[in-house]
Amino acid sequence: MLAILGFLTGLAGPLATIAGKILDTKTALAQAQSNDEKNRLNAAIEELHAQQAVLVAEAGSRLNAIIRGLMAVPVMILLWKLLVYDKALGQWTGGHTDPLGSDLWKVVTAVIAFYFLYDIAARFRK
Repeated sequence: MLAILGFLTGLAGPLATIAGKILDTKTALAQAQSNDEKNRLNAAIEELHAQQAVLVAEAGSRLNAIIRGLMAVPVMILLWKLLVYDKALGQWTGGHTDPLGSDLWKVVTAVIAFYFLYDIAARFRK
């Protein structure tokens, strides 16, 4: 079931990686000599199971990705219009966008920041 869910949601790679780490850690646990080492490995196994549970929970529904995409589309359209139509092609199109209020610029900034921060955090997790 877990493998099917991972394959359908595109998480087959991360789930397989975590499953491999769990297997390696359990193998090391079987070969561990001291109680301290066994306790450390048990804690690592619990953490890996928690990471796996989070991935499965996020993958359970595409709703999360769809909502994020729908929230980003208006910002993407606005920025493309500002940068392409108004600025890059402005001399031919005479494009002009009404100024946005500071509250809307905060929303745009939050969406862009989330996109880049999420990407940066994903790279550090690897």
